[in-house]
Amino acid sequence: MSEYDLESIELLKEGDFPQYIYSADNNSCNSSQLDFLKVRNILLIAVNTDIYIRCKDNKVRLYILLAVASLKDEGKYDFDTGEVIKRINIIVKYFKISSPQIINNTVYFKPDMDKIKELLEKSKIEIEEGRAENIIFKV
Repeated sequence: MSEYDLESIELLKEGDFPQYIYSADNNSCNSSQLDFLKVRNILLIAVNTDIYIRCKDNKVRLYILLAVASLKDEGKYDFDTGEVIKRINIIVKYFKISSPQIINNTVYFKPDMDKIKELLEKSKIEIEEGRAENIIFKV
């Protein structure tokens, strides 16, 4: 697997792909690029330390907390169980929950950069093999 410097990869601007995020949330299409867009949409999850301490020993409760917090961070307050489950799936696949950063009474969860590199590599392969349309890389 080749290594990518994430700063040097040219990605499309966020404004260029909102229709793909909508499509990803409403279809059963499984694409590495769509997963990347979902992770990029979340990027960082912050929760209060006291709430984290109450949930950290129960993984299911912690995943639900992170999913709801990330949806609220996007300004979504009227979401259903399906949206929470989809968000949990992305968090489970691509975020580090075992080693969050704690700064000033806030716990921060970030994507696992090794998994993101693998995701970008898989996306490039899908495009090269013609299995997916290029929606994230500048050509």
